[in-house]
Amino acid sequence: MHVPRLELLGHWTIPTRAAIKKGNTCLITRFQPYAGALFFPHAASEFTNHSVDFHDIFGKGSANLYDRLMDQPTLPLKVQVLEDFLIQRLIVNQKSNQNLELVEQLCSDLANEASLFDIQNLSAHYGFSERYIQKLFSSWVGITPQKFFAVKRFNKSLELLRSSSEPMTSIAFACGYYDQAHFIKEFKSYTGLTPMQVKGILI
Repeated sequence: MHVPRLELLGHWTIPTRAAIKKGNTCLITRFQPYAGALFFPHAASEFTNHSVDFHDIFGKGSANLYDRLMDQPTLPLKVQVLEDFLIQRLIVNQKSNQNLELVEQLCSDLANEASLFDIQNLSAHYGFSERYIQKLFSSWVGITPQKFFAVKRFNKSLELLRSSSEPMTSIAFACGYYDQAHFIKEFKSYTGLTPMQVKGILI
């Protein structure tokens, strides 16, 4: 994929590859799944599976940020410029954070859920309708609760592939997949590769 000089990436739920030419440096800020919405004046769902040019969001402000970043002689100074920009965005945006703790807790519960996803149980536990929870995730996280659960399950499987010598079937069950075939199918939907192919790269 070709990317702009300054970009905003939402959650990615499809395979994609980005290459950086030799000699270039890439500075990345990674947000908690629900926190990006505090800094940007759009619903998180608008950035899902997209690389958005900062200029399309901030206009001339993006050019000013890029120039200030490039003027800094060291990485710590570049980080400071980026941090100052984000703090100002937090102040200017002033998005209501009354639901922040709720979304954070929902994300935490889903991330720690070992069984299969069940939005009915989630709705009953928190006392909110399924539709309301779906709306919260669309605005704050950018993907559905079910997709968030699936991404977290995928991340867990990726970490086990990296660190464990257990067979694929054991990893699949440990991450809550129905069986190995289900594991392979969902894993490939995110990476374009099978778990065995990825494990070969990680070794």
